Amino acid sequence: MKKFEIYAGGILIGSTSFEHGDPPMGVAYGNMALAPNCRFNHAMAKSTLSVRLDGKPIPSNGGLFVEDLLEELGEIQVTILGIDHELYEELFPEHVAAYQEQFGS
Repeated sequence: MKKFEIYAGGILIGSTSFEHGDPPMGVAYGNMALAPNCRFNHAMAKSTLSVRLDGKPIPSNGGLFVEDLLEELGEIQVTILGIDHELYEELFPEHVAAYQEQFGS
């Protein structure tokens, strides 16, 4: 499974596999594992966020959002919005396959 790195203001704060997705919307989301020696704070969620895979930035039209669900669910969720269709298919073939299986092509 791919590991995407999450950055806040250019500083690595965690990673995710973007376990879930909505291919027609170009959306992927998943739990974020914090980077070693990193403590999540709300300022991070309001920083300029970016995501990279193997050092390459992943462009999106809708941006990246981090949601603090530590108190409620014990996790931090990260969502990327508006990934181009072709790039989405390349990055998340498993999401596309699951969608096609559920709803048809």
